[in-house]
Amino acid sequence: MTGYYISVGYNSQHSPEEVWRELEMVMRELCANPKRIADEACAVGAPIEVGGENIYDYAERYQANDGIAILETSEGKHIAQTASGGGVSRILKEHLRRAFCRLVLAAMHGKGMEINITVS
Repeated sequence: MTGYYISVGYNSQHSPEEVWRELEMVMRELCANPKRIADEACAVGAPIEVGGENIYDYAERYQANDGIAILETSEGKHIAQTASGGGVSRILKEHLRRAFCRLVLAAMHGKGMEINITVS
């Protein structure tokens, strides 16, 4: 399983709590607009369809928080996305996970805030 983890990064002008609040708000806004995530994925080369499966249908899962969660560990809070399984579903999920990360990073940079993105 591939995991995509987003957390608060080093911020010299914002408290970690403030950055987390903004990060969580950005996450919720994106999850409410799955078409934007799929559009971003397709803009950088993701296929619209693979094996009869449509990336826009997979993106709809963000509205139900399927495959995305907030985790609290000893290191702090993280937004976690997973892309498990094989074949078609994994291809589409990984494209969407990357697109989500790019959109979150751009939104947070627009607010002058840094985040960490780890893929493992």
